[in-house]
Amino acid sequence: MAWLLLLLFFGSIVVSQYRSLRTSVLDISCSHSKKNLQKGLEIFRDENSGKVPTPLKPIDIPAIMESEALKTIPRCGGGGTFKIDENGIVYCSLHDRDTEK
Repeated sequence: MAWLLLLLFFGSIVVSQYRSLRTSVLDISCSHSKKNLQKGLEIFRDENSGKVPTPLKPIDIPAIMESEALKTIPRCGGGGTFKIDENGIVYCSLHDRDTEK
């Protein structure tokens, strides 16, 4: 019986560590995608006379890709949506909830 309790105890620790690691990887991946999208938006803005997507709305990534400002589709691994704030800064609806309105 004691071995079963030990197994459950250590199993819960392993699962907890796995979830923590997975969350960290998704956060890093999202952050990298946001940086790439921010750079792509700057190129898009320069090539389109300062035209920017509507703040606080999901970004039309295919339109930006058509202008070749992005090479790959940026994605949030956690399923968040990329938007821009009133200052033109990209944020994620999942990982930047303090920015989300």
